[in-house]
Amino acid sequence: MSGTPEHQQLWQQGEDFNPQPISGILGVNEIAFRSPLYGDAYRWPLNSGRNPAMRLEFFYKSCLLRVGTTSGAGDYQSRLYLVESVATDLDSNHTLSFFCAQPGINTRVTVYPQGGVDESHRFGQTPIIDTPGFSVPVREIGRSGTAYNPRDLKPAVTVEQTAALLDCTEAYVRQLARTGRLVGEKLGRDWFLDPDSVARFPKPRSHRQSSLRPLAEEKY
Repeated sequence: MSGTPEHQQLWQQGEDFNPQPISGILGVNEIAFRSPLYGDAYRWPLNSGRNPAMRLEFFYKSCLLRVGTTSGAGDYQSRLYLVESVATDLDSNHTLSFFCAQPGINTRVTVYPQGGVDESHRFGQTPIIDTPGFSVPVREIGRSGTAYNPRDLKPAVTVEQTAALLDCTEAYVRQLARTGRLVGEKLGRDWFLDPDSVARFPKPRSHRQSSLRPLAEEKY
């Protein structure tokens, strides 16, 4: 780790990722998991017991940050970022900063231990945010309600979109995802699916046939 007494860099692309400093700042233990879409990751639940519930997820091999909220009804929304470095601001209640950049715009995602998340943007010609002690670029690649495949940044597709592409029912698409015939990840009460997996899947012979296939009971 490097930095000044006011700022401390915790991770940057190319380094091994250690989740423990982030866990210490947030005051919660990390949960290791693997996403079919984005690979190995750690999750930190924030504002536990509140509605909507918030969670921070960092896919350290794909360098992706996902900030997601799930309502009491199971509705899920998220923002997804491509991160190049993570730091902590020791003068601001030990908040976390995830830095992302693309030409002409910089994004800084600040995460507070209490569960709040702020975004700040700076437009300009230089895609670098200069912070005392280090310089860090960051790039936002997702908007609320969308997810991205890190291999080529193709948008993941929803159940509704997949049903339209395959000319079948949404219940059938959920069955394909649940049984692993389509690669996807369940977030909240529904699925987000890998577009390449959907493109490779053969269309059912008829919409009626796909509608009449026996389905396991849906669990949300």
